[in-house]
Order: sequence, then structure tokens, then C-alpha cells
Amino acid sequence: MNTATAPSFTPETKLGDIVVARPSLARVFERLGLDYCCGGQQTLTAACARKGLDPHTVVVILTAAEAESAAPIEADTAGMTLS
Repeated sequence: MNTATAPSFTPETKLGDIVVARPSLARVFERLGLDYCCGGQQTLTAACARKGLDPHTVVVILTAAEAESAAPIEADTAGMTLS
């Protein structure tokens, strides 16, 4: 059974729209040097072309980052104290 979900964006989604929907992905854009603020009206494909990046690879990176940020944080509470 395939439990993978489709990304909530495509290479044709505008950078600004991605960051509005998923603010945590702004860090990924910053690491890749993609301008989502002033350049937020450009599509992921156009922005990647300017930087020599493959948009489909960037979608995979964004999807992985999105899944990581959505994962519940597990804490080992057995060793924690209230004091």
C-alpha cells in the first residue's frame, strides 16, 4: 500500500504561494538562493532556471522538508522531572 502523499505544489506554483501556505519552507528557499519575497511571483520552474536548479529535484526537497516539519516530535518523557 502506498502511503506517500502528493506534494501540495508543483513546479508551476509561485514561490510566494508556497511560502504563504508553508512558511517553514522559506528556509529551504533561502538555502537554495531562491528569492521568494521580491521574486515571489515567479514560478518554481522560472526561479530554478535562474539558479541552474532542476525544479523537480527542488519539489522533492520541499516535499521532504514539509514532511519533516509535519512529523510529530517525540520526546522521551521517562527521564524528565518537574523540578
